[in-house]
Amino acid sequence: MRKFFRGTSLYLLLLIIIIFAVTLFNKDVEPVKEMDVTELIKHLENNNVKSIISVSDTLKGKFIDDTQFTVILPEEMRYTFYSDYLKEKVDNNDISYGAEAEPTRPWFIDMLPTLFILLIFGVFWFIFMQQSQGGGNRVMSFGKSRARMHKEEDGEKVDFNDVAGLEEEKEELKEIVVYILFWIL
Repeated sequence: MRKFFRGTSLYLLLLIIIIFAVTLFNKDVEPVKEMDVTELIKHLENNNVKSIISVSDTLKGKFIDDTQFTVILPEEMRYTFYSDYLKEKVDNNDISYGAEAEPTRPWFIDMLPTLFILLIFGVFWFIFMQQSQGGGNRVMSFGKSRARMHKEEDGEKVDFNDVAGLEEEKEELKEIVVYILFWIL
């Protein structure tokens, strides 16, 4: 069970749980009909529009049968659309007209790229620390040496001939031993 939590399978399981939770709590949204300005003008002339709400360059509204619609106004019509097509109908109370403030992004949405980069750096740091320490079981044992002191009382004397390895390295170690002994004696 411990090996299960060390690998990527735990993170994969968490990702699947998060995706499941998001799809579970996803609400069914009422369909909104998107149309152009000429189609809205035709509906206004036929008195099929119940209400309109203006949000910056977008008009949201409802038809008489409570079907929702949205229209994006072109730059040329943004400032004259009300006076040209809606003023008379609003004055006669044929259409309910209102406005909403332009929605702003929440602060945590602006922070997501920074948090994502920090998360990536954290994952890389964690992986490199795992690799440099030889796995997950010795993360904080970097100051502890596992080398054993050789004692002459044990009876076995280790010579350079007993050490396996390349001859060049053995010669360099012999030179180091001679150098140290020269300065000690």
